[in-house]
Amino acid sequence: MTCERVEREMSERSQRKGIPDIWLWGLLALLCLGAFWPMFRNGFVWDDQVFIVRNPALRGLWPAARFFQSQGSPAEGTIYPLTGQRPVMTFSLAMDFALFKLNPFGYHLTNLLLHLLCAFGVFLLAWHLSRSREAGFLAGALFALHPGHAEGVIAFLGRSDLLASLFVLLGFFGYERQREDVGRRKILWYAVALTSFLVACFSKETGLVLLGVLVVYEVWIVGFGKSPIPNLKSKMLSLLPFLFIAILYWVYRGKVLGGQGAGSKWWGGSPAKNLLMMFEVYARYLHLIFFPLRLSPLHSVPVPSGIWDRSVLTGGILLLGSLIGTAGVLWRCPKKGLLAAWFLLGLVPVANVIPIPGVMMMAERWLYLPSVGLCALGGWGVWALYLRAGGWTRSAWVGLVVLGLFLFGLRTYLWSTTWRTGMSLFTFCVEQSPQSALAHHNLGYAYYRAGDWQRAEAEYRQAISLSPAYAEPHATLGDILSKTGRYAEAILEYKAYLRYNPGALNRDQALEKIARLRTLLLGDAP
Repeated sequence: MTCERVEREMSERSQRKGIPDIWLWGLLALLCLGAFWPMFRNGFVWDDQVFIVRNPALRGLWPAARFFQSQGSPAEGTIYPLTGQRPVMTFSLAMDFALFKLNPFGYHLTNLLLHLLCAFGVFLLAWHLSRSREAGFLAGALFALHPGHAEGVIAFLGRSDLLASLFVLLGFFGYERQREDVGRRKILWYAVALTSFLVACFSKETGLVLLGVLVVYEVWIVGFGKSPIPNLKSKMLSLLPFLFIAILYWVYRGKVLGGQGAGSKWWGGSPAKNLLMMFEVYARYLHLIFFPLRLSPLHSVPVPSGIWDRSVLTGGILLLGSLIGTAGVLWRCPKKGLLAAWFLLGLVPVANVIPIPGVMMMAERWLYLPSVGLCALGGWGVWALYLRAGGWTRSAWVGLVVLGLFLFGLRTYLWSTTWRTGMSLFTFCVEQSPQSALAHHNLGYAYYRAGDWQRAEAEYRQAISLSPAYAEPHATLGDILSKTGRYAEAILEYKAYLRYNPGALNRDQALEKIARLRTLLLGDAP
């Protein structure tokens, strides 16, 4: 059965009298609310202490220009790595602070509303391309309930992924509409697309993915059935402003970050091993999409021993298969191919082709934007299989899909409760990954904030034993030792912190602490 015939049948089925559209929108909203209901009892967890609670950059909305400027460093309590990197996200958090102060309920409400808007966008995307509202609803429900998206909604750090995805969707819709309209409306929709692209980039750098999606759209959707590169001059003129915005944004980002950009750390120690680790990341993301059972805020990707490493081979095979499958779908059914390409293009900036600075090589919230295309494709495929089925197999298929969505929603619901507090989250992480130095460090910090210095010290020492060169545990352990009167040990930890992190932004503070402790040891303190 050809793609055109399937789309025609789906369109005819969708136009028959059935459930009113408003009921589908409402049901999608209820599914979203039900799955994430527990998170409204969650507090500020993990990075929220730096991003929100102790972040002076959020204390005010004016002048707006300050959100596009560097405002200190992580050591001084501003958003990592600098406030100006993601000004739209920073401004949205400042809006939340203006409305809700330090009540986490309001921040969670904003995240849920943004997630719901993204789910509506996926609904419309799949509906428009497949010409079936049922396929669109299934795509939206799959996107809304998928456990792999939960971190992006629950964690306030995921706000950037929510905003970037929303404006990428809006930019795509605007660009597509300008292709269909004429006159002033065409100009208006083109302006919407350009503005959305700019806002998506300022929300998060992954917003640049929209440019790649539009290139695929122009070549395979607009130009399908024509010459290989139809109307090249027209297409270039249409996409040139987007390319210009992308270049300007990248120049701006480099200026604001002051060189603290991507490419600062080869995870495997060299570009070659980083490339091999990329295959493992692709495999893990694909596994997370289809089998989202083992969720974690900390994903440790092992360094491959060589090209014949099993994980590398598995990832490479899956990646190659995905590329071949996408090429086949693009050729036979360009609209489905566009969605598949959306997924693969979305993975490029988060697969460490250029290494991402920080302490993680992959994160579940980074899957949020790429899965827009895959969830839309999944809803389309599920409904197409339903139409092909008949008799008892159709009923069985409906039951299987309903069960799958229920299990996805239940997994998201339960995962939301794990994020209740820093203690609950990182106790879970330590139980799941006892060899993770980062998990022990974060659990130690939770104990430290709770005033349980004995347990905090134990967790920090465990983190250091697992990774002696991990600088951060040395610094906080030094604070604990200083507070408990073990000044000589504290000095050693502060020195270790500076040794393993010579470029520390709070280097002067650490040196001042060492000088003060030496004074105390000499008995000259007032």
